[in-house]
Amino acid sequence: MSVGNSACFLSRKQGQSHIVSAVMVIAGLVLIACAPFVSYAVPLLTQLDADGHISKPYLFARPLISIATVLIGTGVLRSALMARSDTTLEAQVLADRRSRIIVGLSVVFVAVLAATYVYAVLGRPVYETIFAEDGPPEYLTAALCFTGVAAYLVALRRYLVQSDRMVIPVAFMLLGFTLSLFLGLEEISYGQRIFGWATPEAMAANIQHESNLHNFLSYSELDVIEWLGSAAVFVTCCVIIFIRATSNWRMLKFAPGANLLPLTAGVAVFASYGWFGEVFENSTALFLMLYGLQLARQTGEARGA
Repeated sequence: MSVGNSACFLSRKQGQSHIVSAVMVIAGLVLIACAPFVSYAVPLLTQLDADGHISKPYLFARPLISIATVLIGTGVLRSALMARSDTTLEAQVLADRRSRIIVGLSVVFVAVLAATYVYAVLGRPVYETIFAEDGPPEYLTAALCFTGVAAYLVALRRYLVQSDRMVIPVAFMLLGFTLSLFLGLEEISYGQRIFGWATPEAMAANIQHESNLHNFLSYSELDVIEWLGSAAVFVTCCVIIFIRATSNWRMLKFAPGANLLPLTAGVAVFASYGWFGEVFENSTALFLMLYGLQLARQTGEARGA
């Protein structure tokens, strides 16, 4: 293929990629525009509360807004990378064999969890067995988090002995360590469910009367925090991927890898609807663990270089 034909082929490929990105952004904007209508039309056609009012209409808008955020963020990032660098988003996400394994694992993990949850909801006795308090999903969340805690500690130990260490990577490691430890301990109520101690009097206002902090908030408040927080993480990962691909800012070397973007997108979508709370928690724990393992591997490679 001649140089002219190669340039023409590349230009055509870029044009097609920009069209795909534009379609994603337009689809996201359409979903946002439809959100107010769907919020009231869907529950009106399906279920009203005891007083004949629409029950929690905002619950039907959140998934649309989250899906729209993922579509718009992905579309904008694809076009920006194509315009400002010689790479594509797909090339960043699936950069090597390890990245493809991580993406595949993330997709299968979330899909199996979501399918199990839907099946459990449709069959209530199954739901009570699988997703009850102290059920397998809660201990899975804790196990993933504590694995992440160990990985962050390894990464910190390896990185702090390096001569070219910087503050930002240490901040990433400490943040991941703190979130993993907090989420893991909260999930098992700091060991109360394992050792069976009585709930302290100071925890009397806890919704579930357990030794944890997150149940001092109402379920609605937790839903909003999880929804907005997961969307912010997805957008932040998009920004990090763009900056890292278009600049030589060394401080972002230890930021979450592009191969974690699909998982953050899934977390953002499942966090939008309260019914999928356990799916959100398991997926968040998986993200924290995979990021910790990424840091442990990177710091190990840097030390051996």
